[in-house]
Amino acid sequence: MNNYLIKATLLLILSIFCLPANAGYYNRLVDVSVISDHNGTLDKFPVSSGYKKEKAYIMAKKGHSYGIKIRNKTANRIGVVVAVDGRNIISGKKSHLNKHERMYVLDPFETATYKGWRSGRNQVNRFYFTKAKHSYAAAFGDHSAMGVIAVAAFEEKHQHIRKHKNKESINKPRSRRHSRQPGTGFGEEEYSPVVKVHFKPKHKASFKSFLKYEWKHVLCKKGLIDCHKDHYADNDHNRFWDEDDDDDYVPYPPHWKRWKKSSLFSHRKHD
Repeated sequence: MNNYLIKATLLLILSIFCLPANAGYYNRLVDVSVISDHNGTLDKFPVSSGYKKEKAYIMAKKGHSYGIKIRNKTANRIGVVVAVDGRNIISGKKSHLNKHERMYVLDPFETATYKGWRSGRNQVNRFYFTKAKHSYAAAFGDHSAMGVIAVAAFEEKHQHIRKHKNKESINKPRSRRHSRQPGTGFGEEEYSPVVKVHFKPKHKASFKSFLKYEWKHVLCKKGLIDCHKDHYADNDHNRFWDEDDDDDYVPYPPHWKRWKKSSLFSHRKHD
């Protein structure tokens, strides 16, 4: 074997052993993080996941409002379907993270933070951590993906040179018993304008991120953070973690006016 072949063989061996355990993790289209109004960027506790997928735990604190920060790492526009507790954050409908759902569009290398359920063209109602039974999803009897922040990133079929800020694309389940899991509430209104743009996503998402938020004692039980042992919360089956009309936005929860005056905000204060 000549010197050239020896060098080529050594380079091949080194390249194999130097590959990260989850190479697809480094090729993802977007970075997803959760920003707490109280504690800043929440730490992630990654778990093993497949190619082109991220799975991690984060710690929720009752009553704390938060936003979902997404950074486009590419030189092209990216569409992102975002679901909290299994509900699309623009339409409020049950999400399956597919290309037909309403999505936000990020320009090349753009970063945006989505702070709530889009209840109108110019407003959102803030995300905040609460008990599952007080969550937005529970108001519709949906506990199928409670406690999961899910993002599906779609590449565009045809690129368009057109820039806007914080864009949105043109594009009742069986009730379960309430668990001790956390959920995301339908909080106070906040001004947040959007504009519509044309975006034609590819057939399948190129990357998905699933962030499972849990109370501190659950992360302790799992050994993800160092703290004393405490009671472990029961978890129901979770379709995200275990893996219509264009002008519709997130509907207000049933009996919202009565809920707002009585239980919703009082629950937030006492959580």
